[in-house]
Amino acid sequence: PQTVVIDPRSFGVEPEVDEATGIPKQLQAFVILGDPKITVVPNFFSEAECVHLQELAEASWMPSLVGDNNKCTMEDYDRGSLENILAPTRTSWSCMMRYAQDSVVERLEHRLLSIGCLPMEKRL
Repeated sequence: PQTVVIDPRSFGVEPEVDEATGIPKQLQAFVILGDPKITVVPNFFSEAECVHLQELAEASWMPSLVGDNNKCTMEDYDRGSLENILAPTRTSWSCMMRYAQDSVVERLEHRLLSIGCLPMEKRL
């Protein structure tokens, strides 16, 4: 597969930014592929928000888990009720954060939900 890197500046969008928070006052979304639908939102996170998330994650990385379908029935599999296990073939790492872990994470959750037109209940 080919990796494509998209520079947000290539869209010619320099958003008006709130000086106090560094957050764009208005976000713009660009659909770059129709099927499957892939949308790019330049400047979705500010530089400070990215740094904050990296700092939160730094001490919490752990090997990613996979669903083990060897110990479940087809009914369990269909419901997504798989036991998560470490797999020797899985080389990625994950970091789980709590909902509204702090004010920055909560603000990002709200922003993600709003761009997806989802109610707050969907975060649970």
